[in-house]
Amino acid sequence: MKINKSIVATDNNKLYFECLPLIAEGWGKMGNIETVVAAIGKCELNEKDATILNFEEIEGIPSGFIAQVIRFILPAFFPEEVCITSDIDMLPLSKNYFVKEIEKYPADSILILTSDAYGVDNKFPMCYIVAKGKYFKLLIGLNDVRKETINNFIIELYNKNEKN
Repeated sequence: MKINKSIVATDNNKLYFECLPLIAEGWGKMGNIETVVAAIGKCELNEKDATILNFEEIEGIPSGFIAQVIRFILPAFFPEEVCITSDIDMLPLSKNYFVKEIEKYPADSILILTSDAYGVDNKFPMCYIVAKGKYFKLLIGLNDVRKETINNFIIELYNKNEKN
């Protein structure tokens, strides 16, 4: 398996979006891994740093929540490419960890890269999950990547979260 894309997201919080150039450079040095960022609302991002997919804010839902959830949706835009979810403020440092260790696995694997990933209350970390985009889509039950579908998915998830 070889990672093709790192998936990150940000809203207009300067604390996060200013990390993009450094993060994109770090992923690039891991083996030409392209960084794809979901920009929620109006963000001051430079297109030379990463591939930017813009998403509107959703009334009544915090943009930070949207940025968290959209990282599981973005890989579905790239069904046959291996994606890794990450945080925009997490700098990848180990080529052994993100490249050499992952090469051992077949391209149709789903990996969760953390010491606490498996068997802990069916909860999984936001980063680092590695899989082809089509598997992210399957895991979260997303029918398609139309704006309306994505917004409805986020709204339903937020409402479930608010009830618990």
